[in-house]
Amino acid sequence: MVKKILAHCCIILGGMFLTFSIINYFNDAMNFINNEISLTLLFIWSVLSMVTGGLYVADMYRADRDAASGRNAERRQTRSGADRYRR
Repeated sequence: MVKKILAHCCIILGGMFLTFSIINYFNDAMNFINNEISLTLLFIWSVLSMVTGGLYVADMYRADRDAASGRNAERRQTRSGADRYRR
């Protein structure tokens, strides 16, 4: 659940900065990029991206470790594709 929330926050903040960059390119007087709010949002986005990436790497490491030890073999065989995301 936490990984999903962090991933969505990263997508939202990334879209915001893409929009800010485009608007700032066409109208420098708006000053979307060089103000305190944008710098704070950029810091938050950077931290969220690092946490999300760390969780993703940890999940990949755990999956590789489980695959190497043979744990959850029956679960991996029965659940694949979209079935993984169903509860």
